[in-house]
Amino acid sequence: MKKLLLTSTLFVVGMTLSFAVEQVISFGRLPEEIQVYTRKYFPAGDDAYRNAFITYDNELPEAAYTIVFTSGDGLEFRENKELKLYSAKTTTVPWEVMPAAVAESLGKSYPTAAVKKYEVVYVTLTTRQYEVELTDGTQLVYNEAGELVTQ
Repeated sequence: MKKLLLTSTLFVVGMTLSFAVEQVISFGRLPEEIQVYTRKYFPAGDDAYRNAFITYDNELPEAAYTIVFTSGDGLEFRENKELKLYSAKTTTVPWEVMPAAVAESLGKSYPTAAVKKYEVVYVTLTTRQYEVELTDGTQLVYNEAGELVTQ
């Protein structure tokens, strides 16, 4: 009986782990919306897309698509195709990827700043905060209204 229980437990654990797997995929297997977004902000040509390291991680609750280019620049999207993270190593994050209220507030306080990382974080199921890291290392957090929450 103990062997049966142990075997059953190992089987269930093994099946659970096998479903939560990060899979390496090609650029063409990304959802169309993510491909369009990537080409818009990284118009590097087909070689960059072929050489990018792209994964799909189906682990719940944060299933995600991740794209990392050979330059180190990268994007991460949630399962619903919403941008989660934009990380720039060799370029800067375009202000237009941020909500208008956040970009406007950032522009008023840091008019010449360049952004190297932008992340959308859910504080609750319906409330987001936007984490912004400037190239000088300054880290800022804005709420949905574009108000600075922490610096």
